[in-house]
Amino acid sequence: MEMTIYEDYGSFRGLEKKERKWVKIFRVEVNRSLPGFQKTNSRFYLTAKLCTQVHIIDPLKNRLFMEFKNIYAIPHMNQGTETIP
Repeated sequence: MEMTIYEDYGSFRGLEKKERKWVKIFRVEVNRSLPGFQKTNSRFYLTAKLCTQVHIIDPLKNRLFMEFKNIYAIPHMNQGTETIP
């Protein structure tokens, strides 16, 4: 997963060294990539904001998580995004 940071990089400093770790992310903006501008294989990208919180977690102790197999299962993503090609 990739996340773009536009504001206050200082609060996320050091996370780039934590690759392949389990993380818990709160308050992140999810956007849809336009065809031809996709940096990854995903059609969606995450944008960190000033209020975004990222915590490194231990997956064996933190079993309460949500997995969305379909991005449209998230309520705010299902409104108005289905008509975008």
